[in-house]
Amino acid sequence: MKYNIPLFKISTSSQDVKYIKKILNSGKSWAAGPSIAKFENEIKKLNKTKFAVSFNSGTSALIAMYIACNLKNKEIVVPSFTFISTASSIILSGAKIKFCDIENDTYGLSYDSLKKTVTKKTKAVVIVHYSGCPAKDTIKIQKFCKQKGILLLEDNAHSYGAKLNNQLTGTFGIASTMSFCQNKLVTTGEGGAVVTNNQIIYEKLKLIRSHGRYEKSKED
Repeated sequence: MKYNIPLFKISTSSQDVKYIKKILNSGKSWAAGPSIAKFENEIKKLNKTKFAVSFNSGTSALIAMYIACNLKNKEIVVPSFTFISTASSIILSGAKIKFCDIENDTYGLSYDSLKKTVTKKTKAVVIVHYSGCPAKDTIKIQKFCKQKGILLLEDNAHSYGAKLNNQLTGTFGIASTMSFCQNKLVTTGEGGAVVTNNQIIYEKLKLIRSHGRYEKSKED
């Protein structure tokens, strides 16, 4: 017997259509209108971070995060097991990629493997929290990166809301990305975001999103 089981199903309602229609009829053409500002405020609340910047996809969020962290031509270590955009976004941002093995329990970046992979050229490490599971070596990796002076970043597309030692995933590094693609925990059909507590990165993210144009918001 053959089964046709979809990877995901999106739950929608007439209320969703109502809100989309309201935005379309508002006449707002700028990328960061009042609905986006409200959405970003909710993202900040969810992640308990100071700043959140939304993007048109999780991939765009990754590219913007790498650029905002000044990683062009720098080496970034990522786990060998992840969705391709975690890695391809490094190339698209102008940085250099280096793969590292994962551990077998949560399929997160392996601390033991990372110690063997990192070199003097390594400037950033990306932890991926897969399928709702916080990467179990996160705290060890966080301490290791701090000792080495390496930026710690997170791809939290799969696991926002999850906690490790009562701390939310996506808050261990200097910045973290989210995805709102159809199969994610929260979906907008497509979309993404970067969250951070670093104001310099936040300001750079806004400039990247708007092609260098200054966005004035309630927070400014």
